[in-house]
Amino acid sequence: MIDGDREQSGAGANAALAALSEAAALTNASDAHDASLRQSWLVLRSGTRWLAIPADSVREVVLKNFITRVPHAPPQMLGVILIRGRLVPVLSLEGLLRCGAADVAAPTLPRLVVLAGKHSEAAIVADEVRGIVELADISTQNQAGPGTRPGFVRAEISWEKRLLCILDPQQLLAATLGEAESP
Repeated sequence: MIDGDREQSGAGANAALAALSEAAALTNASDAHDASLRQSWLVLRSGTRWLAIPADSVREVVLKNFITRVPHAPPQMLGVILIRGRLVPVLSLEGLLRCGAADVAAPTLPRLVVLAGKHSEAAIVADEVRGIVELADISTQNQAGPGTRPGFVRAEISWEKRLLCILDPQQLLAATLGEAESP
């Protein structure tokens, strides 16, 4: 009788283990699917606007240094800066997005976020850099129609009780530096 009880408890344990294994497999598959819908973004503030840029488009983030004005440059170009031996144009997102300067003090020194394009690079001024965050599929969260924003703003979503503009760095560089988009 004791051996029969052991066999039944062993069979029950095997069934419970099989159920746990199936549940874990389903959870892992669900997590893998959720991870495929998530992307890493660098979140920053420029003026009063919060922005997100795909992390793989960011070459580096450096402290803002002296920017040299360029005569007859377009208004969205603040000038150029020398970064590690490279002459990099510095763009004003505040001017492009038509938002004013922030009325609150930045908790960090202004930074330059250097974007890597296909054929060029440019830096944008960030009053505050929040860091790298993972966001779910932004196409399902978009809160604004496509006609109400510049072409380089892919979407606007709610993030930590703020409106977060999702930027397309290739279109931003094309719009500001005249870099031709290739298919």
